[in-house]
Amino acid sequence: MAKGSSNFAPRHAEIVRELTHYMIDFVEQPRPELGNLPICPFARKARLEKRIRFEVIELARDRILDLAQSLTENSDLQVMIFVHPSKDGLSYTQIRQLVMALNEELSAMNLIALGLHPEDPFNIDGLYTRREPYPNIQLIRLEEGERAHEIIKNSGYYDRWTESNLRDCLYSREESLALIEDRIVREFSRYITDFVEQPHPKLANLPICPFARKARTENRVRFKVMELTHERLLDLVPSFAATPQLHVLVCIDPRKDMSCAEVHRLVKTMNRALPALNLMALGGHPEDPFNIDGLYTRRDPFPNVQIIRLDIGERAYLSIRNSGYYDRWTESNFRDVVPASPPALSEVSANNLRAQANSRS
Repeated sequence: MAKGSSNFAPRHAEIVRELTHYMIDFVEQPRPELGNLPICPFARKARLEKRIRFEVIELARDRILDLAQSLTENSDLQVMIFVHPSKDGLSYTQIRQLVMALNEELSAMNLIALGLHPEDPFNIDGLYTRREPYPNIQLIRLEEGERAHEIIKNSGYYDRWTESNLRDCLYSREESLALIEDRIVREFSRYITDFVEQPHPKLANLPICPFARKARTENRVRFKVMELTHERLLDLVPSFAATPQLHVLVCIDPRKDMSCAEVHRLVKTMNRALPALNLMALGGHPEDPFNIDGLYTRRDPFPNVQIIRLDIGERAYLSIRNSGYYDRWTESNFRDVVPASPPALSEVSANNLRAQANSRS
C-alpha cells in the first residue's frame, strides 16, 4: 500500500473485495452488445495473474502522477486502479476533468488514464460499461492498450460502438472512423455471403447474384464507406475505370436514415454519364421495394450505390439468360433494371415478356 493511504487501511480490503466481485460478476462476463466478448476481454487473465494493483486514495492529479511511476518501473503490473474511498465523494464531471488533466502528463510516461464512476453515462447500445461501485481512475500502458485493440478489432467487439464511444476512449477521429468503416464492411460482407450468394428457388435455384462469390473470392470487389453524393461518386470513377481487375465498387453510406428515394435518384443521375465510360450504377437500400415474386433482393443493410462494368454485366446476363433465372420476373421488374442495364438484359427482358405473353394467350 502506498504512503498516504493508511487512513483508509480499515476499508481498503473491503473496497478491493467489492471491486473484485464487480469485475468477476460484470466486467469479465461476455455480452452480446460486445460481440459476445466480456466488457474487458483481458480482465480475467490480468486478475488471475495478479497483474492488477489497487490503491485506495483521495483522487488527485499530483498523487496519481507520483504513484504512476511504479507502473512504468514494474513490468509485472498491467493495470493500476486508484479508487476513491467514498462512493459519492467525487462527481462524474470531476473524474472526467481529472482524467483529462492526467492524460496531458501521462503520454510522456507511455501511460493512459481511464475514468469510471457510478453515474458514468458512457454506454454501448444501452450497456453501461463504466458504472463501477466507486469512482476510480485506471492507468494502463499505451502499448498494452494498442496490443489489446489489435487483438479484438475484427472480433465484433466494436460493432455497436458509435464514433462518440470511440472518441471517448481517446481514439483519434481517423482511428474512430477506420473502426466504424471496418465494422460496416464486415456487416455488408456477411450479408453478401449469407444472402446474396445463396441459391433461391424463385431464381431457378441460382444465387441472388450468381457471380458474387467468384468476384469476392477473386478480390474483384472493393468497398468504400462514404457519404453518397453525385460529386463524391464521380470522383471515384476514374480510378475504378483504370483498374480493370476490379469488377464492382460498392459505395456504402453509413447513414441508415438516407431514404430509398434518394438512392434511386442518385443512381438515375449517375447512369446519365456512366455508360459512356463502360460503367453503370445500381442501388440498394434497407427499404428497397424491388422484389422477385416476394423475394426482396436489394434490401441491403446500408444505403449503397454499386458501380459495375457494362461489359462484365453483359457477359454475366448472357451466361444465365436461358437458365430460368428470369422466369418469375415481371414486366415491372425488367423495367426497373433495363434502363440502367447492358443490351443483353434488354434482349432477355424482351424475350421473357414475349414468352409470358404467349403463355397467357
